[in-house]
Amino acid sequence: MMNSNGSGSATNSGIDYQQRVAALFLVSMLTDYDISGFVDIDESLQVKQVSYETNDAIDDVKVSCSNSATIYCQVKRNVSLSTSNKSDFYKSLAQFADQFTTNSGPRDYFVLVTSSSSSSKITRELRKILESIRMNDEGFEINPLNNSEQDTFNKYKQIVINLIGTDDQRVFIDFSRKVYISLLD
Repeated sequence: MMNSNGSGSATNSGIDYQQRVAALFLVSMLTDYDISGFVDIDESLQVKQVSYETNDAIDDVKVSCSNSATIYCQVKRNVSLSTSNKSDFYKSLAQFADQFTTNSGPRDYFVLVTSSSSSSKITRELRKILESIRMNDEGFEINPLNNSEQDTFNKYKQIVINLIGTDDQRVFIDFSRKVYISLLD
């Protein structure tokens, strides 16, 4: 059934994508396949349990791993960088911030799973910036960014500061070290 704004097929497409992502994690669990390459996290990750639509702040897919790591996934087939609080990007970061501030453990990862049809500001630029923060959290800001990347960083940081409620650089870095962008087509 299509809703009043005509996005019924878009909603179905998003649900289908979310189900495919969850199926990938389930197959990985059944075959003992290391999912670290799927989520771009640099440690061995063997799936122990997969949960859907959980009561956690990040609720699409929760993947518990045998090494006590937990991967909280927000699954969006097509997302663009937007500072609007009505955008899927903003809402995803809001869930990440809520998880971070209320119930985040040291081995928790927040993953925005999306496809290559998403904005390159998300799939390339933000992904690069987050990796830079994880690799050198004290010197990432001196890494050269082109104008588009700087705009992406500024928007991301503005949203995070607003959602977490502090402009403390250490808190921003600690949050950003947990955030990953995963491309799954």
